[in-house]
Amino acid sequence: DRVVQALQPLDSDVLRWMVRYCVAHGHEHPTVDSVARARRVSVGTLANYLHRDGYAAPGRVVVWSRILAAAARLEEPGRSVARAT
Repeated sequence: DRVVQALQPLDSDVLRWMVRYCVAHGHEHPTVDSVARARRVSVGTLANYLHRDGYAAPGRVVVWSRILAAAARLEEPGRSVARAT
């Protein structure tokens, strides 16, 4: 998967995990709360991890992950914009 390969250079295990989770569970429309629950941490702890590593707040990461997932689906042959979301 191209999205997962693109994440390899990131130096944050938490960010890599979070983006992978959001892309893999895109059909469930992940939220910051659901991502934190899946990671078995509080929302505050998730935010602290990302802040410590110099990355955006969890909400922004979730939104960007949704965009990545939609872009990946658009690259599938025969997939229209209407069906990518």
